[in-house]
Amino acid sequence: MAETSEHGQVGVAGQEVTSTSAPTFDEGRSSSASEAASLTGSMQELLDLFNARLRYDARKDELIQRLTDQVTALSEETRDAAKAPILHDVILLRDSMAALRKALTRKETWETTELLSQLDVVLAEVSEVLERQDVLEWVPTGERQADRKWQRPVSTVSGDDSLTDGQVVEVVRPGYVRNGNVFRPQDVVVARVRALSS
Repeated sequence: MAETSEHGQVGVAGQEVTSTSAPTFDEGRSSSASEAASLTGSMQELLDLFNARLRYDARKDELIQRLTDQVTALSEETRDAAKAPILHDVILLRDSMAALRKALTRKETWETTELLSQLDVVLAEVSEVLERQDVLEWVPTGERQADRKWQRPVSTVSGDDSLTDGQVVEVVRPGYVRNGNVFRPQDVVVARVRALSS
């Protein structure tokens, strides 16, 4: 038989009745606030993770760019190093043609004059090839003494009072610079003036 409890709830005889009343207004507000706080915390974690990923991607891009620049610079140096022996051979070829031209100028015939004009064209073309690779003939700035950085004395001659010791007397072979650095020093003959013994 059903019985009525003091709270007005009906139950089966002999069984205890428990109250399952709806949450009050304050309890509902507390539950919503904790859920909102939890949601805010989760969103903050996601935002922090997103920002960390952005920083990681930016750092990764920076490192990749730096590595790319280093590889590019290295490949340019490698290409320059590979070209150097070929450019030295081109200079030697130009030296041989210049020596041939010098020998031909000693003979004044129609044939040699015609050959000289053709040889001058080839020499100009070879010089243009070297210039395109930044290889330029070195020209001294007017100093009389041999500059050991740019010039290499290959022999000496005895000088008189009109010469100073170490003065360049003759250029045996032209020198070349590349990118502002010595590519091949100029071979020169210098004077050796002996001081008079007293």
